[in-house]
Amino acid sequence: GPLVQATYPRIAQLAAHDRPGALALIRKAWLAQGGVGLGLTLVLAAGAPWIVPLLLGKSMSGAVSTQMWLATVILIGALSYVYGLQTLLPFGQERYYSRVLVIAGLLNVALLCALLPLLPNAVTAAQVVVLVEGFILAAFWWRARRIHREIGA
Repeated sequence: GPLVQATYPRIAQLAAHDRPGALALIRKAWLAQGGVGLGLTLVLAAGAPWIVPLLLGKSMSGAVSTQMWLATVILIGALSYVYGLQTLLPFGQERYYSRVLVIAGLLNVALLCALLPLLPNAVTAAQVVVLVEGFILAAFWWRARRIHREIGA
């Protein structure tokens, strides 16, 4: 969050006046945010067997697999921020950005309604969240790569 808030104004300014410079800063943000996201994801996923009982109590040990699934959302979310907030929005893709989020919300509800009656557990819900976040990341990446190609960077 703080990293995005710190870099977004600069990227937006560069997108208006120095498009290749904006893309260079986006690449740096991708590395920084992706690195932090990967580190946090690995810590939460690998540490789940110790973190869950420590924070939630031993009676919640069944939540370990749910936390392991949800840990991946940190990395996916960090990269989605780079492609969405830091690439699509500064380059005028607000409408596409909004459409993706609306579709993702509908997809999330539809999948939960379809899958939870069949597999009623927290892991299924976590898997749906990861799947929908993956969809958002893929959709943002798809459009962001066009921006990168058009600017020639």
